[in-house]
Amino acid sequence: MHVETAIAGAIGIALIGVIYALWLAWHIMLRPTGTKAMEEVAAAISDGASAYLERQFKTVAPFVVAIAAVIWVGLGPIGLLTALAFVLGAGASALAAYTGMTVAVRANVRTAEAARHGVQNAMALAFKGGGVAGMLVVGLALLGVAGLYWMVGNIIVLAGFGFGASLISLFARVGGGIFTKAADMGADLVGKLEFGIPEDDPRNPAAIADNIGDMVGDCAGTAADLFESYVVALIAAMVLAGAFGPAVMSLPLLMAGAGILASAAGCFVFLHGGRAYPLSWAVLASGVLAASFFGVIIDMLKLDVRLWGAGALGVMATIAIAYTVDFYTRHDGRIVRSIAHAGRFGPAANIVKGLSVGMRSTIIPVLIIAIATIAANELAGIFGLALAAVGMISTACVVLAIDSFGAIVDNAGGIARMARLPPEVRSITDHLDRLGNSAKAITKGITIGSAAVCALALLGAVVSVTGSEQITITNAGVMAGIFLGALIPLYLCGIMLGAGVHAAEQMVTEVRHQFRNIKDILKGKAKPDYARCIDVGTRAALTEIAPVGVFAIIAPLFVGMVLGTAALSGMLAGAIAVGLLLALALANAGYALDNAKKHVESYEGGNVGLMAASEVGDLVGDPLKDTAAPAINVFIKVMAMVALLAAIAGLYGLHLF
Repeated sequence: MHVETAIAGAIGIALIGVIYALWLAWHIMLRPTGTKAMEEVAAAISDGASAYLERQFKTVAPFVVAIAAVIWVGLGPIGLLTALAFVLGAGASALAAYTGMTVAVRANVRTAEAARHGVQNAMALAFKGGGVAGMLVVGLALLGVAGLYWMVGNIIVLAGFGFGASLISLFARVGGGIFTKAADMGADLVGKLEFGIPEDDPRNPAAIADNIGDMVGDCAGTAADLFESYVVALIAAMVLAGAFGPAVMSLPLLMAGAGILASAAGCFVFLHGGRAYPLSWAVLASGVLAASFFGVIIDMLKLDVRLWGAGALGVMATIAIAYTVDFYTRHDGRIVRSIAHAGRFGPAANIVKGLSVGMRSTIIPVLIIAIATIAANELAGIFGLALAAVGMISTACVVLAIDSFGAIVDNAGGIARMARLPPEVRSITDHLDRLGNSAKAITKGITIGSAAVCALALLGAVVSVTGSEQITITNAGVMAGIFLGALIPLYLCGIMLGAGVHAAEQMVTEVRHQFRNIKDILKGKAKPDYARCIDVGTRAALTEIAPVGVFAIIAPLFVGMVLGTAALSGMLAGAIAVGLLLALALANAGYALDNAKKHVESYEGGNVGLMAASEVGDLVGDPLKDTAAPAINVFIKVMAMVALLAAIAGLYGLHLF
């Protein structure tokens, strides 16, 4: 197959994905929105989420402009194109996050209305809403990378595009994570624990902000995260493919296109595969089909079958991680039941048991990634590792679809409660909420695992570009770099948890203020000031994002310039290893604690002691899974992308290290 033909094929599939997403969005918008009360709640969530993202993008815009100017000036002849690609990458990532979230906030009320007609109707509509985000992200990502390469044929321009996507991803994840936990903790600490009113009660001033948090944290944040993973995996693979000739350069693009088609089939399985394990079936079906399509592509390009093996390993790793995370975090599973029952001895036992599960749950995913890394390297060297990363993100569409499904059904439950829909409707939305929480746990595990492999591929690209393949572990710079890199995820985790608590304190203060000063709010005769809580969460989140973004850019540049490429390689290796373990442990512990609470609510709600313990455990677990873990996940990719861009810049005369 001719190279131009292959790239054109990838662009065509990307366009099909975008068009399909728009068709799904149109189909969703035709569905009824329910009662006037439902529409009012949904409108408040939609307006607040859009306002938050608009303010976030305005906050980030000066960083984008400043960095684009530095790239333009610093890279000489190639600087203008790279700066434009950087802005394009940032814009495409923001567009994917914003559009996917916009459809999700319109799907939530329609899902609540569909629940009036049964669980399957609501489930199908919610997943179609998630499918819009999934198709848009992978379509725009592949279109951006393939289109840019087709137009300019320059790797450093692609690196600029990837860096733009990385920057937006970091800000979206950090800001969204802080906002959602500020609102969640504010609503729970005051509303549930102090005043004894249920979750999503319309009397709670933070109830709308809590629902907005699901949209900006899970929908927009995860969309930007997976967009970045998709882009950087393709760029790393294309950088390393250069040594194999032009024909191989198109292989990652075609694999990504095959993944889009396979994900579409996986979505079909979710909608029609039955009630038992539809989420696992969706991931499994899309992964198996993607691996099969890879084989067809390898045959068409007449390449070594070992390249197929490397890509297939990444797909198998994704499937294995999905099933492993599901085992540890299912709301009706043995592990989660043990956490719930530990609450008999108080909230401390509940929390410690959840943290224990989170730490133990890392062993299988890490073994899977280690085996896949070794095997892919044996098959095709460092390029094989990059193809494994492409394999892991090839089914990102279905991964993001089930994550957004979780956020949509969570919001649908909130709307059902706030609009005071009949108990039978709330029973359906509660069931879907439990299913959605398991969905979000699976996607967190996959995004964390794929982020680590993508970052490893970027590290391989950095080593290849700088010519430092012969650096050994006994090198003092490497050892120093490993310790510095290992420090970064822990320090970042501390920053994020502290920022989340600080934001939650402001939200708690505001909610208490409204309960004290708005007369008859608890009697339901006065309406809370929802907008005020949204503003408090927005300001608190956006105040914290700038230092984290600067840190992610400065850290690799500082280590590389002061200590050299050996220390930089060690720093990235240390950050990837510790970041993977810490993010997995925190995410799985958080979801296990959250699902333990849902288990108690569903099956043992009459046990006051268990309820109280599980509520506290959930409050501890939420910032672990939604604030700290996602930030670590994105941060290591941003550092690796900065290092790669700086390394490639050296080829054009700008020697930073």
